[in-house]
Amino acid sequence: TYLSEIGFDVVCVPPSSSSDITQDSTSQEVQQNSLSYLEDGEKKKFAPDGSHSDKSTGITLTGDQFIGEIIDSNKALIPQAVDQFGQLGPLFDKFLLGTSDEAPEPHDYSTSKHARPNAIKMNKLACSAKVPCGILNTANKQWISSNPHSWYGESYMEADPKTWAQHHLGLSISNAITGHIHRAFTRLHNPSNKSYYPQRRRRQSITAPHANPIDINTDQSNIDHSNNYASTQETTDSYPTST
Repeated sequence: TYLSEIGFDVVCVPPSSSSDITQDSTSQEVQQNSLSYLEDGEKKKFAPDGSHSDKSTGITLTGDQFIGEIIDSNKALIPQAVDQFGQLGPLFDKFLLGTSDEAPEPHDYSTSKHARPNAIKMNKLACSAKVPCGILNTANKQWISSNPHSWYGESYMEADPKTWAQHHLGLSISNAITGHIHRAFTRLHNPSNKSYYPQRRRRQSITAPHANPIDINTDQSNIDHSNNYASTQETTDSYPTST
């Protein structure tokens, strides 16, 4: 039977740590390390933590029960794992560009903390023939066959559906990463924002009434910060300096 629906859930995986990649690492080792992070991101999406309640029904389900509900309703979940360079995880890549001969094998859960019954079932379903593969390749064939002399996009740079989709997907990923960086930069330059770190939160609770927002586009060289320094000096002495 065909699936009634296919859902997608985006997960941005962390970059490789300095302990994973060294200056002596080969390009193949770097690629394999990135792939392992992408696969781990897919595993986590199949095994959500905690429990979730529906306020309208009062029913509470664990993460694995929720995945089981999706399976029982003849639906599938495809994680959209993306790393910091825009590389896609094997399952979403298979859906867009893969072939039936190159379908990824289900993840090995033998040593994983995400080895939950429905997570394993959903992983197998996502790798099965029930989920389409290479939809952009199929779209290209159909478009070229029916529109041999027309561009799919607005110019020759987006002449076919596959190129158009890859351009827009890459732009969306770039915009999302840029948004994360911009929000983090804004938080760092706004003293009124609460820190995630307990030490800084305690310090902010003392200094916040004296702090003035800083406009990063303004020349700070002629501004007198002596009052702010005096109000914070006694609190900074109680914390170890960074090394």
